[in-house]
Amino acid sequence: MLQTQQNFVDYLGQLDTLAQKARLDKDKSKLIASIKERELLIPVVGGFSAGKSSALNDFLGQEILSVAITPETALATELCYTSEQSYAEGVKDNDSVEKIAISDLDSLKSRASEFKYLRLYLNNPKLEAIEPLILVDMPGFDAPLELHNKAIMEYLQRGIYFIILESAESGTIAMSIKKHIDSLQTLGRDFSFCLSKVDLVAPSTLDDVKNKIASILSA
Repeated sequence: MLQTQQNFVDYLGQLDTLAQKARLDKDKSKLIASIKERELLIPVVGGFSAGKSSALNDFLGQEILSVAITPETALATELCYTSEQSYAEGVKDNDSVEKIAISDLDSLKSRASEFKYLRLYLNNPKLEAIEPLILVDMPGFDAPLELHNKAIMEYLQRGIYFIILESAESGTIAMSIKKHIDSLQTLGRDFSFCLSKVDLVAPSTLDDVKNKIASILSA
């Protein structure tokens, strides 16, 4: 658990007397269990080909996420820790789940339309270290398919914090990303904005890009 979750659980544990008087003991127990078990989603978002999958692969220390996905085959992918052998799950529109071997992930490109999102359960120390945080590799904000846009809107509601990537090569913030940043602020969600592919831009140009983006974000 995060320290804030533990603090809340400890606080609730000190309310036994008041809870019993108010006959809330059963509900309190359910609330404590819910806090302990809650998964906290951190979507990593941005434009298509902004480097989201590459950045997450670098974080994980393994090439698990495909960097050759097209807008038509991209699926939101939740990265979860498991102490067992790694595996994947495909979650369908009716919330049924299909278990998938990690070795078969590339074959999902031809079946992307069958799933609402994926969960990767990885025996990875980096994911264990950040539990209960779950990083989500998102389709690009400019994905053309209605299914992908629906997924993006769903995670705008479910995510507790967002990491937004934009390629330094773009020189600015795409309108689609600015629109979703506005949505995040409306929903009261916090985010970090990161530039990717900075090694592909001259240092002097990079400073101009940073200043331009800072101006747009503060507007």
